[in-house]
Amino acid sequence: MVREPSLPAWGDFASLVGYGDRWRRYRRLVNPWLTKKAVTAHHKYQEHSARKLIQRLLEHHQKVLSTHKLENELFLSISATLLRSIYGYEAVASDDCCPVETQAIFSFMTKSLLTSSYLVNIIPVLKYAPEWLPEAGWKRDAIKWRKGKDTLIKDISKLIQSTDESSQIIFGSLRTQTLSIGLTDKEAEDYVDQIAITMFAGETDTNVNTLLMFFMAMVLYPSVQKKAHDEIDLVLGHSRLSKVEDQAQLNYIDRIVQETLRWAPVTPIGIPINNGLGLILNITKEAFPHTCFWDDVYKGHRIPKGAIVIGNVWAMTRDETVYKNAEAFDPDRFLNSTALPSPLFGRCPGVHFAQSSLFITIASILMAFDIRATKDGNGQDILPSGKMTSSAVLTPEHVEFELTPRSEKHKELARNGL
Repeated sequence: MVREPSLPAWGDFASLVGYGDRWRRYRRLVNPWLTKKAVTAHHKYQEHSARKLIQRLLEHHQKVLSTHKLENELFLSISATLLRSIYGYEAVASDDCCPVETQAIFSFMTKSLLTSSYLVNIIPVLKYAPEWLPEAGWKRDAIKWRKGKDTLIKDISKLIQSTDESSQIIFGSLRTQTLSIGLTDKEAEDYVDQIAITMFAGETDTNVNTLLMFFMAMVLYPSVQKKAHDEIDLVLGHSRLSKVEDQAQLNYIDRIVQETLRWAPVTPIGIPINNGLGLILNITKEAFPHTCFWDDVYKGHRIPKGAIVIGNVWAMTRDETVYKNAEAFDPDRFLNSTALPSPLFGRCPGVHFAQSSLFITIASILMAFDIRATKDGNGQDILPSGKMTSSAVLTPEHVEFELTPRSEKHKELARNGL
């Protein structure tokens, strides 16, 4: 359904395009912007977004904060970084049209990837059903969101026309690159739009949901949070906010990032769609199928051309021969960085951007706040149930938190950190 031109028409979306010349051009164009050295240019935007986030979260202290409200704040933070880095556009409020439209459109897209969401995913011939049929509401939805996707791309293009070209770090340079490899003006415009929107989509849902998992872990494992606070106080003191460059010294925070990705992967059944552009779309209860392009042999198992391959990420992260006491949230399992496979995005070229974004967001939140469970009428903690919503990206069911500034000093530091 997702790739069908008459439906959502995401076939040229860089994460979904099939292997071939277009895929190779996409990768050639985007790789230079996602190297470890290249992403350092975006650290200042990641730090700015993280500091804006903790300022907004201060407005909710001493209040109950639901996962829904928290998700909106996290989405704004992550999307603001990407909009600034890719397009040179600065989103400043949660009702900004770009984050709002993007969240709705990508939510539909990830839902569409699930086989059970729409019968057309099982019976492709249904794509020819007239949209006026009473039972064809799914097709009317698909056409609606296809138009929404096209409108979003146009709206972003209009917005960036008013921005300084020098601030369009990635978007402005991609067009020059596309022309240099022999594409026509029309092809270049299409390539730039598809690559840019893919990079924008690549971190939003997965990073936001990973951060929600982090909040849940902090409520369930307060001793981990206490140890993180101690490390932050030792390294940063009480005089400044964290920076991405502190990652080398904030080793425990870095391990919390790794353990969050292992303990609560947003892809429990399925393989990240990783085609070289940093996008990681994930399927939970049903995996997004991958097709083998040629006959292959893996560890003695023959995989014929055309076979559908599905990876069980949940089983991998729960393998007791690799991760002892795998159900526990224990960042110290990564003390020996060479002993365990890193759960962080595998070979995804967007790994460095994603890693620094998660790190600075988590470090900033832990610097400023205590994350606590809410209380029931008897004063007992109401702990998260651990249940997840049934969607294309794994999300905790409704959970409520209390965010409390760690001290007046931390509160003022967060408030005046920009």
